Amino acid sequence: MKQSTRIDLVAVLSILIIGILYLAGLHQVPFHPDESTQIFMSADVDLFIEHPNNLSFDLGSMDIRQHYRLVDAPLTRTTVGIARMVTSKPDLSSDWDWSKSWEENKLLGALPSNDLLWLARLATAIFVIPGLYFFYLSLKEVSANAYIPILGIILLASNPLILLHTRRAMAEALLFFTVCLNMWLMTRKNNAPYSLAAGAALAFSAKQTAAVYLISNLWILIKQTIKSIKGRTYFFRSIIGYLITLSIIIFLLNPVAWFNPRLAIAAAIEARTATIQAQTNLFEQVAPGLVLDDFGERLSALLANQYYLQPAIADVPNYVEDTQSQSESYFSQKIHRNDNSLVFGSIQLILVIFGMILAIFEQLRYRNNYQLTTNFIILTIFQFIFLMIFLRFPFQRYVIPLIPLNIFWCTLALDRLIDRVVLVTTRKRGIYVAKKLDGNAL
Repeated sequence: MKQSTRIDLVAVLSILIIGILYLAGLHQVPFHPDESTQIFMSADVDLFIEHPNNLSFDLGSMDIRQHYRLVDAPLTRTTVGIARMVTSKPDLSSDWDWSKSWEENKLLGALPSNDLLWLARLATAIFVIPGLYFFYLSLKEVSANAYIPILGIILLASNPLILLHTRRAMAEALLFFTVCLNMWLMTRKNNAPYSLAAGAALAFSAKQTAAVYLISNLWILIKQTIKSIKGRTYFFRSIIGYLITLSIIIFLLNPVAWFNPRLAIAAAIEARTATIQAQTNLFEQVAPGLVLDDFGERLSALLANQYYLQPAIADVPNYVEDTQSQSESYFSQKIHRNDNSLVFGSIQLILVIFGMILAIFEQLRYRNNYQLTTNFIILTIFQFIFLMIFLRFPFQRYVIPLIPLNIFWCTLALDRLIDRVVLVTTRKRGIYVAKKLDGNAL
């Protein structure tokens, strides 16, 4: 067996073991009310089977379900709905109402049973496992040391933010999967337009904070085709193919736009804007600290959430007392906590910056040999700028698309440092052996 095959086998076995342990802890994660909303909206799958026309946009409708179809990405509710349909589990009769107490929501049928909650979490969280494999393949393409990508898997899978936010029936698990999928696509040479379009469309359909992939994947395609020997016709055909494939996938995943796409898109933009403004107005009244008004506040929130803060069980304190026992049990396990966050967070941040600087120097020195890391530099900058522009609230789960990129740069930095140590050690050993041989000869 070749060494590369043996290492790949070790990586796959590691991912499977990590995946089993990861899924075994689904029930330990404290409940978040947005999980109820995703389960409630998963009824769209049943409606699609029975009355698909009812999913389309209705200008005169005030239905809460239509509102969610317009403002939320569809992939999570669709995945949960398929899982329910396969296992014959019911949906929730009521959406979670944040203005009501925990007990009132429970009486209204907005609190899922343990079995239903576990199924909904499993339906999305299971995609983290192939996501880890795509992440491994991405690191494998840029690492000088064969076993370093396995270290990257362990660092990513044990990240406290990943362990919390991707094990809920919310958008973060599928967002994680699609981010890792697109990272892998970035390492492939001569991607077909439809594969890059599919990766971007799935990421955007997982959560709108991944909209940067609509641009980054197009940029990669342009880089691949603009200097192609196949000529301008191939270039323009590839770009058109990308845009058409992207539009078709997004369109198919959003039945609300099937019959009135123009009106639905306009209504979605309006509803999204109105929702953010309503949240801003509310937080300015009850919790002004939750509204990030300037560059400094947004930068501080991004850095703190990624590197220094403990995993956030709740975005707002409405139901902290109701989930307190769950939270205490969850954080009793050390792997779920971000202990010594100042030290380890600072080390991670330094490694991220160091990894990116190394990649820039390698690109300047070796040009074509390090084009892959250039793609990741551009993606990281795009994603960071996107969040800086559109981040209005310091909710921790908003930084999830940056976590795989952070671990990528940390691992790359460690890979280059180890490679340098090995090189220096080998040279010293060679000089020592040469001197010994020379001395023996004398």
